[in-house]
Amino acid sequence: MMGSDSERLAEGARFQGCALLLAPLVLLAACGGSPSEQVRKLHQTQQSWEATARLTTELLQRGAVPAKYARQTLDAARQELETTRQKAEKLSQ
Repeated sequence: MMGSDSERLAEGARFQGCALLLAPLVLLAACGGSPSEQVRKLHQTQQSWEATARLTTELLQRGAVPAKYARQTLDAARQELETTRQKAEKLSQ
């Protein structure tokens, strides 16, 4: 069952705020530090983007976010996950 428009807007706004908080995490993963710390940060980044993708998909299926927003968020998640994978690959060399 779908909520009212105002409930969906409020939920979408909360989700957008969460998504915006993830951006600094990606930047932190790019910072220096010991290799084990870098791996830990990359793993955190990966988990965070995977959770973002799962939540976005769930919210889209419930009609809680616009399709365009979900598509943009999922595209960003795919790009960031690929970037994270490439960084992890470089660290393992």
